[in-house]
Amino acid sequence: MASISVYPQEAYAELIVARRFRGRPYLLVSDPEGVQQVLLTNAANYVKPPKQRRMLEPLMGRSLLTTEGGEWQRQRRLAAPAFRQSAIAESVPDIVAAAENMTSTWRKMATAGPFEIDTQMLRLAFEIIGRAMFGLSPDRRLDPIPSAGARCQRGTRAVETLVSLGLLGEAAAYRLGRRLARITARPIRDATEAMIEAARAAGVGGGGLLAAFDEAQRRESGQPLSLQEIQDHLITMLFAGHATTGAALGWLWYLLDLHPEVRRTLEAELADRLAGRSPTADDLLRLTYTRMVIEETLRLYPSIPVLGRVPITDDRICGRTVTAGSHVSIAPWVIHRHRALWPRPELFDPQRFAPDRAAGLHRFAYIPFGGGPRTCIGAGFAMAEMVAVVAVVAQRFRLRLVAGHPVEVDGTGRLRPRHGLPMRPEPRDQGR
Repeated sequence: MASISVYPQEAYAELIVARRFRGRPYLLVSDPEGVQQVLLTNAANYVKPPKQRRMLEPLMGRSLLTTEGGEWQRQRRLAAPAFRQSAIAESVPDIVAAAENMTSTWRKMATAGPFEIDTQMLRLAFEIIGRAMFGLSPDRRLDPIPSAGARCQRGTRAVETLVSLGLLGEAAAYRLGRRLARITARPIRDATEAMIEAARAAGVGGGGLLAAFDEAQRRESGQPLSLQEIQDHLITMLFAGHATTGAALGWLWYLLDLHPEVRRTLEAELADRLAGRSPTADDLLRLTYTRMVIEETLRLYPSIPVLGRVPITDDRICGRTVTAGSHVSIAPWVIHRHRALWPRPELFDPQRFAPDRAAGLHRFAYIPFGGGPRTCIGAGFAMAEMVAVVAVVAQRFRLRLVAGHPVEVDGTGRLRPRHGLPMRPEPRDQGR
């Protein structure tokens, strides 16, 4: 099974690891009580690293990922209505339609050889989140965004490599990173502006998150959001909403191919509950094992592999003094594979999330979407999307990794397969 070597082996045995990193105290916290202290109990004392926020601002502006305190709370309030359960349920038919369109294309490609499942899932997730954001199909108007984002990510990885090799100082790396983000931002903002105009032309903002932001802002202040504010929010949601979900779905198909007994159990549930038809919003709640498979995939390949925080004032975490300005790292990748928290953590076992077993799990021992007030606002949407996509695809295809293909995890940003995941789609008779 794919792994990464960023963290030393002691990280998977010790619940607190103290080091120095680039001259500053560094604390890796895996103890669920300590994680709770940072993300919930004393969350106001722990902010995102200022340099990280400033690096993202040229691309994402003043949004949920780049603000703190009262400004962040206001933006969270504006976005919340779009992620209510009723709004998520209304999105399910669009999610299902997008997955069905993709599988129809696969049937035409089935004899053409393998394709990159990671790329396919990212493309699907981008289409889904684009429609959810704007209330209408993005068609090809948003096409420049994924490629521009990928260029920025490649540039960021190159900069980080130069820093790790000692060839570039932190100050120079910060300036170069912001320049890359500014260059990336131009085509992305042009594409979102064109999409906003199309949504406006469709009437009442076109529905979706765009309309929800407008409505919430008018209720709060009586004034509409500026184009800059709208773009800040939507660009953030587009990137956060497609990259994490698309990556998780790619790893899910890889894990199912490695574990045919899990795949067969999942297929049996789909045959029993759906009998070949596509899922509705009500069906998603009944697909218990499908959800367990997704939850176990997110344990091994969490949507947010690492969270960095900086304490504003001194604090104590699990008996250790943490000084203001030091670096505190919470890594779901490590926590979810920690030997003190999970029996046989390297094993892919969806039964860990059976209701009777999951009930005894500490709430901060499993945090694929973060935790506390800053839990990913789109977690509910992402879970509904993944259950619906798996239900559509797994009834129609089995996906097989190309034999002998090396699978390694690139832990920079989202957890992507370093060499891709080429898979062959095998059409199947529903119920077989």
